[in-house]
Amino acid sequence: MKKLLFILIVCISMQTFSQPFVNFFSEDGYKFWVVVEGKKFNNTPKYRVDSIKLQNDWAKVKIIFENPELSSIDKTVMYFQDESGKKGSVTYNIKRNNRGKFVVR
Repeated sequence: MKKLLFILIVCISMQTFSQPFVNFFSEDGYKFWVVVEGKKFNNTPKYRVDSIKLQNDWAKVKIIFENPELSSIDKTVMYFQDESGKKGSVTYNIKRNNRGKFVVR
């Protein structure tokens, strides 16, 4: 019984203290850097960057590709919020649109 109560308390506290994150990944596998509000988030280019915690509910983000021939992307990103106002993590997909231009969706 004590074990069950301990597990229940741990689960509830994890739910209470979990914070939302913003994640990015490249659908085509291109490596990139993420710059959030002018500050580079990852030191080496990666095709997936996870667990970016925003200071506010939204932030200006720039995606800079490792390949200098690919143009960078500027995007305003934000957390997901449900009807009750609880924030959740969001994963943004970096891919080419129908015109061949890279977009974040």
